[in-house]
Amino acid sequence: MKVMTVFAIIIGVLALVSVIYLAVMLTNGSRIEKKLVSLLGNRQFKEFEELAERPETERYVRPYNLDVLRLNEAMMKKDAKLIDKAFAHFDEVRLNSEQKEAVYSQAFDYYLATGDKKKTRKYHKAIMEMNPKDPSLKNSIDRMYDIYVKDGYRYLEDTLEELEQVNEDAVPLLEGMIASMYKNKGDQEKYQEYKSASEKHFRELSEKQ
Repeated sequence: MKVMTVFAIIIGVLALVSVIYLAVMLTNGSRIEKKLVSLLGNRQFKEFEELAERPETERYVRPYNLDVLRLNEAMMKKDAKLIDKAFAHFDEVRLNSEQKEAVYSQAFDYYLATGDKKKTRKYHKAIMEMNPKDPSLKNSIDRMYDIYVKDGYRYLEDTLEELEQVNEDAVPLLEGMIASMYKNKGDQEKYQEYKSASEKHFRELSEKQ
């Protein structure tokens, strides 16, 4: 079995967030929104595009919701050009604070996971200039940025403390971060220790599912 990297775990979390958001839209959205979500869920992309382009969709579906659905379509297709286009579109439209928080954090996670440091820096800067509804967002984003873009270990002690308190689902990700920070610090022994623990615990979680 191929061991998932930390970046792969991030992509998995990102996909889960997208699914949750789609589920919320399916519950609370208009009839057309529910149909669009259903088409995406069934991977009926041609039918999704046809419905998305209809005049009544523009009338009854909020522009932001439709843009989010298009982003999810691009993510599901794993089409890098479409994903870039979808995120770039959000730069051209007006977003409220909550919408910016959702889009920018998702963009940060995506570009960090794909190794695009330029775009990762862009969205890190945008988030750090915000006053997010969830105060922990800035800390979470800045920690990932410090580890995987700046090759730092500034959050090592905080993450070691957090590891003692989280539920088991979060353990492999945190251990992966800790391993990376020890690697950045030049401590190969600790790096191997936490890398092995992260891989082991991720395998155990995968086997439970």
